[in-house]
Amino acid sequence: MLIDNFIKIYNNFNMKNIIESKRLKLFIFTVFLMIAAFLASCESSQKSSQKGATEKGEPSVSNQTNSNKANSSQANSQTASGQIRLIAWKNQNTGGPSKPLWLNALVRGDSSEFKNAFSGIVKDGDIVRYSLAEHTNREIAELDAELNFASMIARELRISVLEQAGKSLQSGDYEKVKNSAIETKATYIDVRELERFWQQIEIKSKETGAKTTLYCVYIVYAIPANIWNTMYSKYTSDVFGALPESPGKKEIRGMAAQMRSSVTEDKKKTEEQFKMELEAQQEALKNQYQIDLAKINMETAKQFSQQRSEQAQLTANSQAEQAAFKSGTPAESAAASATPVDAALLKALATAAKILF
Repeated sequence: MLIDNFIKIYNNFNMKNIIESKRLKLFIFTVFLMIAAFLASCESSQKSSQKGATEKGEPSVSNQTNSNKANSSQANSQTASGQIRLIAWKNQNTGGPSKPLWLNALVRGDSSEFKNAFSGIVKDGDIVRYSLAEHTNREIAELDAELNFASMIARELRISVLEQAGKSLQSGDYEKVKNSAIETKATYIDVRELERFWQQIEIKSKETGAKTTLYCVYIVYAIPANIWNTMYSKYTSDVFGALPESPGKKEIRGMAAQMRSSVTEDKKKTEEQFKMELEAQQEALKNQYQIDLAKINMETAKQFSQQRSEQAQLTANSQAEQAAFKSGTPAESAAASATPVDAALLKALATAAKILF
């Protein structure tokens, strides 16, 4: 009897343990299924969210990473002299672009992008022009940019005169026009400032590794059409008024209206064309009186290569410049139009080109 009871108890205990074990296994399996279902749900939701964001135009995490990499690469420029890195700019904290499209276009001679972006402040008929400067101090760079506006306008007017004079006048008359155009200043009134933009860049020397920080400042102005015409008429009148009476003077004065129309229009250039012309101007300025005449006019170079007097060299250069204007080649014309007074401006433009392009 005792043995029979013991056997019953043992069997009951065994059966209970088996049942409990099965219940435990079932519980664990159920929990596992719930966890798996939860994780699957989360993954599906995340994919759906990313897909929805992509459809709405919002960048996914991977797209943001790629975008950041692209921005980083665009903010750096490798040049022959070293590396230029864009480190700060106006409206950076509010998500503003480091290289506005309107600025790129404006530097290349196209004001249409700016007029579209700032349509609320640009009036019909306004002539939009800009000025720029670079300096280690931003306040000084801004002041220099303000002062440079008159020089940039004078340069633009001077080039319009020289291009026409170079194509039309005799050598002696061209030299006189050129000298007068260089000496003449541009005067203007009622010019409205529309926008200022600045960029801070770091230049690392390729040779020494030394780093220099510069500010590039751009100021955009609007000039009413009637003021522009008055300004141009005053400039050309001053240029031609300083010339002695001659057939050349009468001829160039008769082209004033044509030149004014030409200088008023935007001179749109591609990035490559802009850089090519800028490089040609800088090369011409390395030694203003030792222009590589062979590249412009081989016959002129041969004719004056043995003459050492300064006047002979100036005459050779003038004839070479005229040959360049007549050639119709933009880079040669740009080189011929460069004068020593443009050196600082061309240097600033070269820096801007390395960043913007």
